[in-house]
Amino acid sequence: MSRLEVGILKFQAEALPGLAARFAELAAVQHPDVLFITCSDSRIDPALITQTKPGELFVIRNPGNIIPHADHGVCAEAAAVEFAVGTLGVREIIVCAHSDCGAMSVAHSSEVDPSLRTLKAWVGHSDAAKREGCDHRALIRENVRLQLGHLRSHACVREARGTGRLSLHGWMYEMATGEVLALDQGSGDFVPIAARSMR
Repeated sequence: MSRLEVGILKFQAEALPGLAARFAELAAVQHPDVLFITCSDSRIDPALITQTKPGELFVIRNPGNIIPHADHGVCAEAAAVEFAVGTLGVREIIVCAHSDCGAMSVAHSSEVDPSLRTLKAWVGHSDAAKREGCDHRALIRENVRLQLGHLRSHACVREARGTGRLSLHGWMYEMATGEVLALDQGSGDFVPIAARSMR
């Protein structure tokens, strides 16, 4: 039996009984408040970072926490955004990047490893985030700003923001420390959420 199968049995025996009522409710309907967009990186756990429960986050994960511009056309990310905003009625969208992002390393590199051609093409959706002399860490943050701009290009997002029922946020997760920085819309800087909450 694999480690994952053992985990499933443990979940069913130990965790599920205490969540039975919640899961019965979720089996019929979901009402997440937040669309959480983050990287596929195995070291990022949205529910752990935010301390949320099943049904509270609608999650999109892909290399580089990317949402292609609406002009790109049909893609899974656009479909998920449309469903989250138009059908589920989420109130917030968070784009959460992280330190030491492998996808952004590929985006930052001028060399193309032949085995990563598809990934290199995908992170092309981050090309506009590149600046002269921009290092890897700066690119990660610029990419958050860019993807927020891409989100605003989608009609469902524009309409929901226009009525005041949707807000957009950019985060940066520091893996070594667990610190989360939030993009301040006024200054354009990333500010520790812990410091902001103490104001």
